[in-house]
Amino acid sequence: MLAAIKMEVMTPSLETPNEGCLGLLPLAARFPVSLSLPKTPGRPAEAAPVVAKQLSDTILSSGMINLKELSLVSGKAAWMAYLDIYCYDADGALFDTALLSAVAAFSHCNCFSHFHQIL
Repeated sequence: MLAAIKMEVMTPSLETPNEGCLGLLPLAARFPVSLSLPKTPGRPAEAAPVVAKQLSDTILSSGMINLKELSLVSGKAAWMAYLDIYCYDADGALFDTALLSAVAAFSHCNCFSHFHQIL
């Protein structure tokens, strides 16, 4: 697995003006995870949405990401973080390896100081 975090400035939602965002999943969650199985450019494999939803639920419910840390100016600007995960070898344990690569990517991103306190 290869994981990367891309950041962009966005306008926070009216419901959460003091929080950043971790994007949007196709399944209406708040965290995008791009999973594409080995050497197949284009559409993700059938397992991708299932693993992405599990990752989203796990990361958001674990408390390892504090969305308030992504706020830049309350109600005006906040970070949106995109997590992209590329699977180069799908020989089993997709969720476990995707989660480990996500944790590694977040641990190397300086925007998430709350994450570093948990580790």
